[in-house]
Amino acid sequence: MPKDAASTEKVQIVNDMLKEDRRLTIRQIVETTDIHATKIYQIVSDDLSMKKVSACWVPRMLKDEQKQNRVDVCIDLLCGLQAQPQIFLDRIVTQDESSL
Repeated sequence: MPKDAASTEKVQIVNDMLKEDRRLTIRQIVETTDIHATKIYQIVSDDLSMKKVSACWVPRMLKDEQKQNRVDVCIDLLCGLQAQPQIFLDRIVTQDESSL
């Protein structure tokens, strides 16, 4: 299917934006341009052959001191759980690290 000039222009706009900042999201591009989100996704995936890759930073190698600290924390948590299980569990707060 041949592309019209407007479509080629949209591809160029999105391409230029992503060259400037590869961390942009579809939503951020929509807010900056008058291009619909579905069209931007199509441009990025089909025309520009790009895909979003997300990664969580994790330590590659822990030092001995860091390993020992993790062991100490785990022992403290187990002792607290064994001493007063219900009180301990009521005080635990969890969080998804991807939101940090």
